[in-house]
Amino acid sequence: MPLIARIIWKQFTPGVWYMGDMLSYASACYSVLWMTFIFILLIFPSYPSPNAQQFNYAIVVLGIVLIFCLVYYYLPFIGGKTFFTGPVRTVDDIIGENPELDAHSEKHELADKEALNAQQTVGELPETNGVSELKAQEAAGELPAKN
Repeated sequence: MPLIARIIWKQFTPGVWYMGDMLSYASACYSVLWMTFIFILLIFPSYPSPNAQQFNYAIVVLGIVLIFCLVYYYLPFIGGKTFFTGPVRTVDDIIGENPELDAHSEKHELADKEALNAQQTVGELPETNGVSELKAQEAAGELPAKN
């Protein structure tokens, strides 16, 4: 699909590895033609006059899957068209676009690091070999209480 969209709409932003306008366009056209040819070729039966055991059922499976997908997408109330809204933006994208949020998150990150450093310098965190030793020290009151 991306190759077909590139050929039809001609809106393309080159990436790191780019063959140039002419060669890239020719390669995209050849790729689409080859995939179309192979797709059609693989649907044909393997034998000239196939019986039920020799028949290539790929076209039947493809038809069932396509019909199911279309019906499910357009089905009222539960279909994909009613609830699909596209990709969800992540927090990192939103923070990167808003300098106030970025400064706020950096401030909290710095405060967390300072608190951890203060905790380590006041009373060294115990070196233990397992969780059971930590639980025993916490029960004995040797570890600071969790907030």
